[in-house]
Amino acid sequence: VGLLEFAHALPIRDRLQLLAEIAEAVGHAHERGVVHRDIKPSNVLVETGSAGPRPRVLDFGVARFTEGDVALQTRTNQIVGTLAYMSPEQLSHGSSIADPRSDVWSLGVTAYELLAERLPLSITGMSLPDAALALRNDEPARIDRVVPGLRGDIATIVHKALAKDPARRYANASAMAADLRRFLADQPITARPASALYVASRMVRRHRGLFAGLATAFVVLAAGLVVAIVLGTQAAADRDRAQRRTDDLRALVRTLVRDIDRELEQVPGTTAARRLLLEAGQRNAEAMAEDAGNSADTLLEVASLFEVLANVQGKPGTSNLGDPKGDRKSVV
Repeated sequence: VGLLEFAHALPIRDRLQLLAEIAEAVGHAHERGVVHRDIKPSNVLVETGSAGPRPRVLDFGVARFTEGDVALQTRTNQIVGTLAYMSPEQLSHGSSIADPRSDVWSLGVTAYELLAERLPLSITGMSLPDAALALRNDEPARIDRVVPGLRGDIATIVHKALAKDPARRYANASAMAADLRRFLADQPITARPASALYVASRMVRRHRGLFAGLATAFVVLAAGLVVAIVLGTQAAADRDRAQRRTDDLRALVRTLVRDIDRELEQVPGTTAARRLLLEAGQRNAEAMAEDAGNSADTLLEVASLFEVLANVQGKPGTSNLGDPKGDRKSVV
């Protein structure tokens, strides 16, 4: 019976038992220097009998020896095998590069299909070049997202076998079989989930153009932000400087009108100078009144300044410029 047909009605644990036996059979070949190069469900038959189901790995017709010069392929770099189950390195460099880790990839695809009942990457309807490109570059959907019950160690084992980088896969099928046996025996497995850094690096490598554009945009935005901060800081400094100058000017007018006028009133012939100071103070006070808005502090300051100006202008009983009408107008 074909593997997928036989396993269709089996619970997950029984499917994992079959998968462990298949990996052990392929591992046995690896130990003798043989790489299968075309592992897929249709090349696995399940024998049934009193001893229970036993999977048999078939079709070593495209297998090759990994030691010596003996090879059963007909042409160097020829693509041998079934596309959907071929490792990325076989698709990139030809089947002559296949080693035990290439078979581990094919076992990973077979495991994914056996457990999730779908291929990790769909290439239906694609041209051969597009399909090969997708299989080389695209990451398979997480099996635990397809079948939530496969979270944890099962997903970790499957996706270790499906690592794009051969160095991150199991070294051979026996190592994968050992982890499956550990899981079935409720023992800790050796595989570890891919780190967030590795996942991110794969994403960047897969979408180089997009991330290059985003990086450029980020640099431009960052530069713009720096300029905006510098300009904003400069503008704030300019505002602060202008405010300080305004405050200094107000203090100067108050000093001129109040203090200097008191000195000038003692000096004969300074009436004209006192009147110039008074007029300057009035202009400043009127400008402050226009800018005050609803600021209570500023309005109080303006009122105080108008009172000083009124006293200088013509407050009875004090030294003034003899303009009582102007005095009343200033106070109003």
